Amino acid sequence: GYFQLLSLFCKQSKETIDNALEILLRTELVSTQVLIEESFKNQIDSSIEDWKLTTTNTFKRTIQLIQRIYQGNQLISNVHFDTFKVDRNSQVYINSQTEQGCNCILSSSCNSTTIMYRFIGGYVDLFDPYVVPNLVYGCYLTQSLFVSTLGCFYDLSCMLEIDEYLDSPVSFNFSALNQSLNQPNEKIEMIINRLMVEQWLPNVSFSSYYKKCLPLSCTYEYDGRNNIFISITTIISIFGGLSLALKLLIMISLKFIDKICSNNLFH
Repeated sequence: GYFQLLSLFCKQSKETIDNALEILLRTELVSTQVLIEESFKNQIDSSIEDWKLTTTNTFKRTIQLIQRIYQGNQLISNVHFDTFKVDRNSQVYINSQTEQGCNCILSSSCNSTTIMYRFIGGYVDLFDPYVVPNLVYGCYLTQSLFVSTLGCFYDLSCMLEIDEYLDSPVSFNFSALNQSLNQPNEKIEMIINRLMVEQWLPNVSFSSYYKKCLPLSCTYEYDGRNNIFISITTIISIFGGLSLALKLLIMISLKFIDKICSNNLFH
């Protein structure tokens, strides 16, 4: 059940991502003008981060709800912690207390170390146990899975030890996990909380966005500081233009005055 549950979480994670991704890809980016590349990437990156956060949080809340339902309703676990007992009045009740005295009704963190024993001649050899590192079991299978790690499966010697204790007729042909995938001591809960994704690799194309928008016209502004020579030339040009305008104004004024004077002399 332990690895079946892990496989189920893997399938659910993939399905959750696929459904959320389908909704994300239907989202349209609307703007009155074509965004520049930097603004486009910033806006898309922000949308992707919000999408990842929303998707992972929704998945985590669903799992937390299931865990609370199990504990709150005292559902029977598949481990020996929960057993039925009948008192003298023929009333049935659940005994949820572990061997260490931890009560599964009061706490969901009653965990114990997983120990394997050999079967020899139809009997369990209690004198030669093997403690599986970082693999625990508790009140509920989900909680047991979450507080465990996959550390043993990164260690080939640990896997061979388990195979020996299982005494399985099936030949062992597995290899240790690649340590570049996850940290061996990372709890499975952390892996599941990020939807079992080690790295997100979004593919954002500004050129595709630009071709899709197909703007009718483009304008740009140049913002720069002129050097001293350009500044001097500009000032001279301004004063030169003012001087020319002043000369023209004086000439027009003189002609106008001369015309008035001529008219007065004529009369």
